[in-house]
Amino acid sequence: MEKNFYFSREERSGDYGDFNYRFYHSGNFARHTHVDYYEIIIPTGETFINTVGGADFPTGKREVLIIPPGISHTIRTVGSGNAPHHNLAVKKERLAGFIRSKKHLSTSLSGDAPYLIPLDDASFTLISGLFESVDNESYDEKFLLVAETVLHLIACASLIHSENEGYAENTVTAYCKDVIAKIDGCALMSANVADIYRSYPVSHSTLCKEFHRLTGKTPRDYLSEKKMEYAASLVLTTSLSILEISEMLGFESGSHFIRKFSKQYGVSPLKYRKGRRTNNTIKEE
Repeated sequence: MEKNFYFSREERSGDYGDFNYRFYHSGNFARHTHVDYYEIIIPTGETFINTVGGADFPTGKREVLIIPPGISHTIRTVGSGNAPHHNLAVKKERLAGFIRSKKHLSTSLSGDAPYLIPLDDASFTLISGLFESVDNESYDEKFLLVAETVLHLIACASLIHSENEGYAENTVTAYCKDVIAKIDGCALMSANVADIYRSYPVSHSTLCKEFHRLTGKTPRDYLSEKKMEYAASLVLTTSLSILEISEMLGFESGSHFIRKFSKQYGVSPLKYRKGRRTNNTIKEE
C-alpha cells in the first residue's frame, strides 16, 4: 500500500504524498513551482527572501509563509546566512477542505500571492517542537498527527493576524510614523527590515504601502539610506574601526558594509575618513 505522506530530516527533492515534510539546512533555491501542492515554509534562523513576480517577501524566524499551488518563485538567503527552515508541502486536494472551513484562510489564499503569517513565540516553539519530535524511522502515524496539529496552529495564527489586519488606517499610519521616528533617532541602526516587519501586528505589505505613502520610500530603502548617513558620521567623528562600525549597523560582514558604503559615497570608508579629515574633500588614490 502506497503511503500518502513522507517525512525526512534529510534534504531531498520532489513531493510524493498528501503531506511531505523536510528540514532544509539552507535557503537558496532556483525558480520552481509546486503544481499540486501548497508549500508552507517556517524559518528557524536567518531571514530569507521569496521572490514572486518581482515582489520580495522577507521571511524570518517566528513567521510562516504559505505559497499556493502553481506559483513560480525563487528563494534566496540574505548575505551569508544559511536560512534553515521547516518545509511542509500539502497536496492541494488534501488542504482544500481545511481551507474552506477556515474563512480567514480561504480569503487570504484565494489569490495568486504568498501569504505571510507572524507567529507568537509560543506557537513557533510548539510547531518547531512538534516537527522535532518526529524522526525518520518511526514517523507514520505520529507525523500525520503532527502535520494536522501544525495546520491548526497556523490557522489560529492566521485568525489572529487577520483580526489585526482590521486595524483602522490611522493605526497603521501611527505604526509607520513610529518606525520613521525610530530610524531617524538611530534606534534601529542595528536592525534589518525583517525586524521592523516583525515588530508590528500588520502584514509587511500593509506596512510597506503606508510607509511608502508617507516617505516615498520602502522601509528597506529608507533604513538603508539612514544607515549609510549614520555610518558616514561614525567614520568621520569617531575612532571606531570599520569592522566595529559594520557590526554596530548590523551588517553580516565587514566586506558587505564596505561594498555598500563605497557604492553610496564612491570611496571606501577608510578613504572617506582620510580624505575628509585631512583635506576636507574625498580623493581617490
